[in-house]
Amino acid sequence: MHVAAITGLLVVFFVGLSKSELKYPLVKLTKRCDSSLPVLHHGEHWAHDWDARMDFKCPENNPISSLYSTWRSCKRDRIWSFTCQNAGGDKKCSEWTDWVNEWDGPLFKICDKNGYISGVYSEHDNGKEDRRFKFLCCESKKFKTVDCETKTLNNFQAVLNYQLPKGNVFAGFFSYHRNDKEDREWQARVCRLGRRTC
Repeated sequence: MHVAAITGLLVVFFVGLSKSELKYPLVKLTKRCDSSLPVLHHGEHWAHDWDARMDFKCPENNPISSLYSTWRSCKRDRIWSFTCQNAGGDKKCSEWTDWVNEWDGPLFKICDKNGYISGVYSEHDNGKEDRRFKFLCCESKKFKTVDCETKTLNNFQAVLNYQLPKGNVFAGFFSYHRNDKEDREWQARVCRLGRRTC
């Protein structure tokens, strides 16, 4: 029998069957999710894996100086990388905060006094497809935070890449979550370190 005729018979056969009569329904092929971590610049590393717990702290209570983060659609998660700078002088830290946001809720954290962000802790929930965060605030006995302003860091699902100017610190973070994006937009409170006079 001619190939075209056979094809026509098969089409008529399958169209005539109800879904319940199809013993082997057609399977929709889906693209496999890539679980690999993107390659970073030499000397930098990711603070965690997809969907995993993040527990990052700068050495010697120093401030975080840069943020790099990317979002992946099939993971519905954002991974983070940080670098640190030396703030100079003796430094002291408060305790880690409690959770500063609820699942899918807004996040707001400003360090007290002349504090800056030195550590970030986070956990991911696959049901909520969101992260909750804790922060560690420290301060230098030699410097205080001055000339503070708010900086927007990213758009939803876009790469976040922010390097502080020398002598600046992150004094706090703000973010909000959108369920249709399954991601957060971030802003930072950026301050300059000025020398204490007393």
